[in-house]
Amino acid sequence: MDSPFLITGLRLQNKDVTVGPLVLEDSETRSLLDRPLYENPTITLAPSDRFITFSFALFDFVNPQRNLYAVKLDGLDDTWTDLGSKNSITFATIPPGSYNLRIRATHYNGLVHPIEQSIAIEVNKHFYQQWYFLLSLLVFTAALVFLIFKLRVRALHAKNAELRRYSVYIQEAREKKGKTIAREIHDQLGQILTLLKFDMYRIRKQLKEEQLASEQLMGQTDTVLETLDAALDSVKTISTRLRPVRLTA
Repeated sequence: MDSPFLITGLRLQNKDVTVGPLVLEDSETRSLLDRPLYENPTITLAPSDRFITFSFALFDFVNPQRNLYAVKLDGLDDTWTDLGSKNSITFATIPPGSYNLRIRATHYNGLVHPIEQSIAIEVNKHFYQQWYFLLSLLVFTAALVFLIFKLRVRALHAKNAELRRYSVYIQEAREKKGKTIAREIHDQLGQILTLLKFDMYRIRKQLKEEQLASEQLMGQTDTVLETLDAALDSVKTISTRLRPVRLTA
């Protein structure tokens, strides 16, 4: 008959874990075991738990110092770890996930014990790895992106409104300047040309009445009058063109 081979103990943060509540160093109270270790319970750990130690024993007292042990943490290790005659294993930390700690023993005479001990280990995820946190983060990110988009659109609308106001201001300034130039051209140059035209009419009439002008001179005065008429028409055209059309916003 083979000697018994059992998991004999569990320590967490240098405290022995037994069935029932356990007070940890940070004054947190938790219950890790709902039944004894030899019944192979499932151990649930927090992601912040450190220094988890499992002890085990092969009750073969013929030459106990030569009993050998090996462990493998399924879900984390790919190979077995030989412990020699050391009958405990300590994990400084275990990442969140589901694991199965397997332990096997070898008698002093080299015979592998037929029964392999195992214990299931569940390490909870950090709060920021939980689905509800990730969902909240996704919703928050979407809301933030939407808010940034809305603010950007609002800023663009404000910028466009400012550009439209500036465009209207420039257009009004150009229109005002054009009107001023057109008025000055029409009033000053137009008046001068009109006076010259009246003078030419008066001179032509006087020469004709006194019969002092030859046909050639009369023809020249007619040419000057035509030139003055064309100049007045040009002044009107230029004045009209200098009055810019208002742009629609």
